[in-house]
Amino acid sequence: MVEPALSGGLPAALYMLATLGVCQPESAPKLEFTLGVEKPEWSYAKTSAEMKRELPPMSKQFPVVGGYTHSTTRDKYHVSFIHKKDRLTGMQCVWPEKVTVTVSYTADIYVAKNYPRGGCRDIETRAHEKRHVAADVDVLEGGMGALRARVEKIIRQPVKAGPVDEKGAARIRGALLGRIKDAVQDELKRLEKLRKKRHAKIDSVAEYTRMTKACRR
Repeated sequence: MVEPALSGGLPAALYMLATLGVCQPESAPKLEFTLGVEKPEWSYAKTSAEMKRELPPMSKQFPVVGGYTHSTTRDKYHVSFIHKKDRLTGMQCVWPEKVTVTVSYTADIYVAKNYPRGGCRDIETRAHEKRHVAADVDVLEGGMGALRARVEKIIRQPVKAGPVDEKGAARIRGALLGRIKDAVQDELKRLEKLRKKRHAKIDSVAEYTRMTKACRR
C-alpha cells in the first residue's frame, strides 16, 4: 500500500498530524517511588555547654542540653520520555515513559562528649534522640502513600503530547517535571509540620525532668 502524498511529498497522515495537533501516547507512564532511610551517624564531638550555645531556643526552656538530632530530607526526580519525531517536518510527539521519585532521610545525632560513655546521661540521651529519629521515619513512611497518590494523579492526567518542535518538547518535559516537584515538596512540607508536632511531644518539660531525676539517683 502506498501512503497518499500531498504537494511537497509530505505523507497525508503526517500532514494531518501536524495540522490538527493530535498526538496520542502509546502507553501510560510507569512510576517508581522510593523512600530511603540511612542509619544515623553518631557524634561525640561537642560538650553539653557547646550544644547549649548552639541551640539558644532550647537553652531557654531546658537548663541542660546533652544531645540533639540534625535530620535532612532530600527529594530527587527523573522523568524519561518517549519521542516520536517526523524526519520530514522535525515535529515530534512526546510523552512520559517512566517517572522516578526518590525521597531520602538522614540523621546526625550529637551526644555530649562530657557524658561518660555507658553512663546514665549517655544512655538516657541516646534513647531520647533515637525517639526523634523514629518519629521522623514513622511520619515519612506514613505519608508516602499520599505522596505517591499525588504523583500518580499528575502522571495519569491527559498529556498534551504534540506535535511540537524541539522547544515545545522541552516545555512539555519541564512542565511535567515542575508539577511533580511541586507536589512532592508540598507533601514534604505537610509532613514536616507533623514531624515538628511529634518532636514537641518528645521534647517536653516532663521528659527532661524525668531524665534529670533518673540520672541523679
